[in-house]
Amino acid sequence: MTLFGIVSILMGVISIGLGISGLITVRRARRALRRFRRLPVLTVQGIAAAPAGAEAVIEGIVSASNPAQLYNLVVYANQISESESTFSGGDGRELKTSPLLLETPDGAVQIANSGYALVRPLVRWEQLQSSRSKQYVGFVPGNQVTVLGRIVETGSGRAIEAEFLSGGAPADYVAYQRGNVIDGWFRGLVGCLGGAFFLFVGVGILLFPLPE
Repeated sequence: MTLFGIVSILMGVISIGLGISGLITVRRARRALRRFRRLPVLTVQGIAAAPAGAEAVIEGIVSASNPAQLYNLVVYANQISESESTFSGGDGRELKTSPLLLETPDGAVQIANSGYALVRPLVRWEQLQSSRSKQYVGFVPGNQVTVLGRIVETGSGRAIEAEFLSGGAPADYVAYQRGNVIDGWFRGLVGCLGGAFFLFVGVGILLFPLPE
């Protein structure tokens, strides 16, 4: 019984850790939503009128003039888990982004930088390599995307220094973060409640062992 009590305590600690990670997800998603919602969705005219350095959201279509990097992906990242939806490259993972041209209703908008994150990539491609395969996700010409970034001055005019490129319209990004909030609350509640239960059982067994 002592071993069962120790195992229960360990399961409780792990469950509470998972619950806390869920609550952290909720906090991050809410913070991202608040920031995103307060920014204006700008067109080319809006970018020209706004001050340099201002943050903005841009909605557009990936231009056909962008060169392909892999297959027909103009930007991409390798995907390990099917559940992954955000790729930043900060963990050493393969991420290939570059300056990108977007088409908007009133003209073209240039993303001036590389190194931005990819959120909700719309295209998935599998590359076969001998006995195994690698999966990549990214964007191709014609994809609708939403960009959050900062307005910068370049030698050819105004451009956007992107923080992330998200698949779909601005409303799709909002729905994505709302989904993260719901998922985080679920994991947080189940993890913390389950962890408390396992800790209660485990401590109870160790403090009040049943007679042999």
